[in-house]
Amino acid sequence: MSRLKNSGGISEDSLIESVLIKPVIPTHFGSIAHPQASSGRNINVVDQAYMEEEKTFDDIWRYEPVDVLYFFRKFLNKKLSDRQRKAGLAICGEDPFSLIPPKQEADLIWGMRSGKNYLSEGIYVYKTYQLKCLIDPHGYFGLTPDRTIDLINVSVVNERQARQVFFKNACNTLKHCIDPDTGLNWFQSRLGMDIRDGKDIKTKEMDIPGNIRLCSFNTEADAFQGFNVYFWVGDEISRANTKPRYEKAKAQLKTVIANCKATFKKYGSGMLITYPDNDTIDYGWERYKTNINNPNVYTDLARTVEVRDDLTQEDLQQIFDDDPEFADVAYNCNVKSPETGFFAAHPERIKEIMDKELKPFAEYKRGITERVIKQDNKVVAVRKYTAISFTEMISDRLIKVNPLDESIKIKTVDDLNEHFRIMCIPDQMKRLEELKAMKLRSTITEGSYNAKGEFVGRGRGTHEKLIGDNRIRFVACDPGLSGDTYALVCGYCERIDIQNKTLAEAAARFKVLSMPVIDLIVEFLPIKDKSGMKIPVDFVNVQNVVSTLNMVFPNMRKIKYDHWQSELAKQQLESEGVDADVKFFSNKVQYQLYVHLRRVVYSGLFRCMDYPKLETELRQLLDINHNKVDHPPGGSKDVADATAMVVKMITDTDLDAHGFDFGA
Repeated sequence: MSRLKNSGGISEDSLIESVLIKPVIPTHFGSIAHPQASSGRNINVVDQAYMEEEKTFDDIWRYEPVDVLYFFRKFLNKKLSDRQRKAGLAICGEDPFSLIPPKQEADLIWGMRSGKNYLSEGIYVYKTYQLKCLIDPHGYFGLTPDRTIDLINVSVVNERQARQVFFKNACNTLKHCIDPDTGLNWFQSRLGMDIRDGKDIKTKEMDIPGNIRLCSFNTEADAFQGFNVYFWVGDEISRANTKPRYEKAKAQLKTVIANCKATFKKYGSGMLITYPDNDTIDYGWERYKTNINNPNVYTDLARTVEVRDDLTQEDLQQIFDDDPEFADVAYNCNVKSPETGFFAAHPERIKEIMDKELKPFAEYKRGITERVIKQDNKVVAVRKYTAISFTEMISDRLIKVNPLDESIKIKTVDDLNEHFRIMCIPDQMKRLEELKAMKLRSTITEGSYNAKGEFVGRGRGTHEKLIGDNRIRFVACDPGLSGDTYALVCGYCERIDIQNKTLAEAAARFKVLSMPVIDLIVEFLPIKDKSGMKIPVDFVNVQNVVSTLNMVFPNMRKIKYDHWQSELAKQQLESEGVDADVKFFSNKVQYQLYVHLRRVVYSGLFRCMDYPKLETELRQLLDINHNKVDHPPGGSKDVADATAMVVKMITDTDLDAHGFDFGA
């Protein structure tokens, strides 16, 4: 685009000379030819000349503005898809000399990675460019020079999202805005703007010469009083998906829009860019539906592949395979009801993780314990509790390290202990005596293993047989909210088969370091006696069971509890030298745990003993507004909660880096 031809054919050298000898002409932002010395800005002298000669064009424009599509193509070197071009023209218009946009608002409900920010960042800079093509932007709108003209970005995610995602990219877009006539940065050469970080471009705002400001905010921390909003961008407003955040984001954005309309009337405009979240607590989706028939608002609902010319469904297929529920909403913009099945896309995958060949390593039975209650050394009551006791420990891998190795000779208990030392990391050796003291023992005799792995031989005396195994294990406990049930889930780390390309790729995507295998699930449940009275769970028994598991398995790494009731158990376990943790999981954290569990289930990176209660709980889980996982009325999710915790701990554990697993 050429400059305006109003210089009367004067040569460039003559034009420069005439400008340089002119006296200073004060304005509220300094002289064009002689900017304020204190500004420290360097203006290209050729541009100074043209600015001075052209400043009275139509008494409005200092520079001839270009239209938004030309600006994207030539100034920003950005390519727009057909849908992006239509949205850009809707909010900027085809006539660059008109500051009245065809639509005062554009509500774009486009899928993730569709280029919403890519478009809005460019428009953010274009609107600024268009203002600075005016001789006097403040006078054009009837504002006094001391008031700012603000272009703002509003994010509902957090301050980091507001600053580092949209605003940082918008700053980079401005830095790369090149005048095709000169090859120089337009804002630097035309306005004398210092585009270095920390100068005119700061952390949360950009200062454009002439009292124009580009700002970034988040609805969680900021208010917008005192601003004169000319153009606004509501970035990912649908992420305010809890009732308090929704109400605050809605109120804040309404304040911004009202400010824009009141200050700039028909000239003010804005864009709402987001992918949807849910059908109820989602202000982006709500505003889109409200404005569909509003003649002053441009609305568009589109899947990611409908916006991007360079993207196909095949490019996104892996995302849909890994997490189809999320992908259908985020990429296809298929808005769901507030309550949907958490595993609705592939409930059959839950059945597939249940391995009937995987047997629990322990059998247990339920019973009744009695506890005497005394006051002043007198028995005042005998209370009953339901408890469990292990009847058999099946696994005995500690003494079957390598049954085909003829060099292994187990003749004494000391020999057995020595082999135990080989399999355990050094700081676990203190458990030897505890293991030997366990009541669950069987008799072995002197001898060795034969080629079939059978223990053979005769001799004098009997020796203790160690139980448990040397796998790296984790336990999670989750008490029911009513306080009368308890779920315990135990699992171990298994190496990922790197020969299985599908599993290896999924593990890399989700940062799964070890494959979780669940081989013990225990439910502590109250029972009713003959009179119908409920006998509560013996929580002392719960803690004893956890301590027993900790003592039996030398590579027990961590035991995690949910809810505050478990603080005593945590302290007891820590006194025994085990890492124990008590967490109260917020809805957000719990949702993230379940999303991780879902991805692991869908990718096949999970094996679990066949447990119908867990299968039922997972199938019935509800996804509430994409920020909370819940069970249906009358249902439960205690076993599922504990499973999600164990799976996360195991998948975060590097088996090779943290211990040994010699195999059976």
